[in-house]
Amino acid sequence: MRIFEKKKRDYRFSYENIRTKEKKNKQNK
Repeated sequence: MRIFEKKKRDYRFSYENIRTKEKKNKQNK
């Protein structure tokens, strides 16, 4: 159960990272 929670958190964290990266890319263009 604990590993599952950690995976969920890691997944959400990476998802947020991708979103912010996309935003930065749009601002640069």
